Amino acid sequence: MVGMEPVRFEAKEALGITNGTATSASAACIVMHQAHQLATMSQFVTAMATEALRGRQSNYHPFISQCRPHLGQMEAAANILRLLSGSKLTGKGDDHAEGLVHDRYPLRTAPQWIGPLLEDLMLAQQQVQVEINSTTDNPPL
Repeated sequence: MVGMEPVRFEAKEALGITNGTATSASAACIVMHQAHQLATMSQFVTAMATEALRGRQSNYHPFISQCRPHLGQMEAAANILRLLSGSKLTGKGDDHAEGLVHDRYPLRTAPQWIGPLLEDLMLAQQQVQVEINSTTDNPPL
């Protein structure tokens, strides 16, 4: 009808296309890449917001993460602190800029809400990696 030759599949090829996970696994890889980019951007934006709001670097001090040692929280805090190193726009310690006793809640709790996202991404990456490196043949040959 459209001038195309019909595709003639070899043994197990049609079953592989309909039953396999290659298509969904490849889509998952693309989504994972984009999710990692968004997670990285969320940490950059948090560092930028800390500077814009004249926040304190002490919000991201390793001691806080050591009190509740969730891996994602520790990673997020370390990344944000690294991004703020050398900043002249943030407070270093307990200085109370503009009369605030504490920084605004979204700044000082950023590692606690970014952290679970990072942990979920790490788990999803492991699961997708297992899937893309596995066979979905039935029966496996």
